Amino acid sequence: MLSGKEISHNNLVDLAAALEAVQDLPAEACAIVKHANPCGLAVADDQAEALAAAWEGDPVSAFGSVIAFSSPLRAETVGFFELAHSDRSRRKFVEVVAAPAFEEGALEALKVHPNLRAVRVDPAGLRPRLTFRSLPGACLLQEADVTLEAGSEVQTQAQPAADDPDLVRLGLVAVRQVKSNAISVVRRRPDGVLQLLGMGGGNPTASTPSAWRWPAAGTTWPASTGAPPRGWRLPAGGARSALLVSDAFFPFPDNVEAAAEAGIRTLYEPGAPCATPRSSSAPTNWEYVSCSPASGTSSTSEQPMQTLTTFSTPQLAHLHHGKVRESFRVDESTRLIAVTDRLSAFDRVLTTPSPARGQR
Repeated sequence: MLSGKEISHNNLVDLAAALEAVQDLPAEACAIVKHANPCGLAVADDQAEALAAAWEGDPVSAFGSVIAFSSPLRAETVGFFELAHSDRSRRKFVEVVAAPAFEEGALEALKVHPNLRAVRVDPAGLRPRLTFRSLPGACLLQEADVTLEAGSEVQTQAQPAADDPDLVRLGLVAVRQVKSNAISVVRRRPDGVLQLLGMGGGNPTASTPSAWRWPAAGTTWPASTGAPPRGWRLPAGGARSALLVSDAFFPFPDNVEAAAEAGIRTLYEPGAPCATPRSSSAPTNWEYVSCSPASGTSSTSEQPMQTLTTFSTPQLAHLHHGKVRESFRVDESTRLIAVTDRLSAFDRVLTTPSPARGQR
């Protein structure tokens, strides 16, 4: 730490999250983290522009945040905070600013605020091979999962409007930093800047859009938690360039319909879509892209899977009919269980549900 008051536990937690966010993004990248969640994330050709775009994503939550950069901090970038402005309301309060290095004049500009912590740390050097999770009386040790995506395939007849892997990466990085169930909305602005528009996470259910922090940048609707008002849409020209990325598949159509109503047409999620519109008048030009989990492989070259909804064999005695499985007697000590639906959230989802699913 180069300046500022003593760093706190919460500062360190937010700092780790901010550094993780920018380490998988190209220069110039900026991450703004509040309570371990990214409230701002952007990539631009200019560092100051990246900071301004990240701040614009949610300027309310950025107050008292921790900010990390992927490149050495420059003095002109620090000018964005207006720390010495005569009008105190113009000064942007942040807890920590971290960068691989501080160019001439940058550190001195930060020291204008004596409590602001300046930390020199290179995100590129923070790729652990192992991760630790403390539990009551124990510690979980596991290999770090550093793969963002192992492959993807389009799940709808409509194709994505543009192939933009850099924007997809931004969305995946953002959603990785948010507590599951997590959603992020990102866009490429007309000037080429990649920007996190909004995110939502920590909701126990994936069946309601009320957990989303909907995009706020450049709109007349202020940042707030909850679904957008009826008729709200993304900024002019931003709808077709926006992506919604989820860390879980959508079991029901409400989230998809809410996204479509807001103007979002491309969704990334880790499994084949099982959400379909309830109304025949719902938009039909959605672009639904399924991303394989990190441990999987792309299935773009596979043949279409045949859906299995029932299973029987005359050689074995049928014991039980369940909503997702059938059981048979092989002999007195052996049973055969045939699964007729998905095994987990990250396995392929059948196109037609099994008979009596959800019934006892």
